[in-house]
Amino acid sequence: MLDVYSTYRGLKYQCVYEANPILGTNPDLAKLVTHKTLFLHPIAIIQPLGILTKEEVQNYNVIYTTVIYNNYNVWNRARKVCKKR
Repeated sequence: MLDVYSTYRGLKYQCVYEANPILGTNPDLAKLVTHKTLFLHPIAIIQPLGILTKEEVQNYNVIYTTVIYNNYNVWNRARKVCKKR
């Protein structure tokens, strides 16, 4: 849920917009949590069943780590140069 937290914090600034077209440019917290739950919950369920390979799980983790890293960079830049909504 670090993705939701960092996205939510970044969206408090006027110059930050959500890039995911499914969510719209300025989704509220409920929409962010619902979206992540729908996409993350199935992974959490099937991962212990051995359906995903170790490589697939690692790739998934790398992608989400990259997303979170980007979100924190956007948030930190926004705090310096943008006004809050």
